[in-house]
Amino acid sequence: HPAVVVQAHVDANGKLTSKKIVSEAPPNGGRGRLMLDVLDEEHFIPAQNNGQPVAGDFEIAVDFEHMRDPDSGPGVGTLLKNDGY
Repeated sequence: HPAVVVQAHVDANGKLTSKKIVSEAPPNGGRGRLMLDVLDEEHFIPAQNNGQPVAGDFEIAVDFEHMRDPDSGPGVGTLLKNDGY
């Protein structure tokens, strides 16, 4: 199944400071690079400890097997659509 796991680090100001592909199936299939590019476009809220912002790591796992373009017709799964924002 086409899938990817990406790990990211966000500093206490909510700035993405690092990111890496943890796993990708199939290997070097391009989906990992896609997810790294998506992270560059996102805005993050830092983690908190006792109400204070702190740096933190997180992982995103995406299963591309069940995703589809909602403009392509009927199907089952997650809806992916770029609305231009």
